[in-house]
Amino acid sequence: MKKRIGVLAVLMITAMALLVSPVHPATMNPQENVNLYTGNRLVIDSNQPSIKSVVVRGNLTAATLSNNAYPSKNFTLTTNSTQLYTVDLLLS
Repeated sequence: MKKRIGVLAVLMITAMALLVSPVHPATMNPQENVNLYTGNRLVIDSNQPSIKSVVVRGNLTAATLSNNAYPSKNFTLTTNSTQLYTVDLLLS
């Protein structure tokens, strides 16, 4: 019985530490790689201006990017040839 209480106490302390620990979403770096084929289009659309910035890496001479001012509700990347692109989005 004492062993169960000890294990339960350790689990509760661990859970509390995880809940209290600060979370820094600005340090997270989610990234998505996209294979686009000739004529493909990547569209990111929102019902509110939640796109704060977009960084695209890849062969940009073979692509057309929507030229929106940010914050924006949408972003479009269209490719003229098969390429690999890395797209980083900062959303609010």
